[in-house]
Amino acid sequence: MLGRKQSLRGDHILGDYGPEETLNESAEIEWANKRWIRWLLRICSLVSLVSVSANTPKSKELYPSLKYITFCSDLSITFFFTVEMVAKMQARGILRVSSNYYMLS
Repeated sequence: MLGRKQSLRGDHILGDYGPEETLNESAEIEWANKRWIRWLLRICSLVSLVSVSANTPKSKELYPSLKYITFCSDLSITFFFTVEMVAKMQARGILRVSSNYYMLS
């Protein structure tokens, strides 16, 4: 080849692990790595994609109730992702005052 060093050997596969990365996860957030939670977050991502795609001025003219549906779905999706984010931040020590990187006095 071109004489470059292989940085990956064996059966390792590169990829975006997302919520499935359980290698360094804490036991405190074990609930966030359950199959049904991952499934829920993936469904939320899909609903968010559909919501963004359907959120046009013309679609709001045709379907006036769409803005309420969009608002409710976006609000619930934001809640689910925020809960997951805060739980992972707490487990990794970002929100702890005594052991975090930014020592709060």
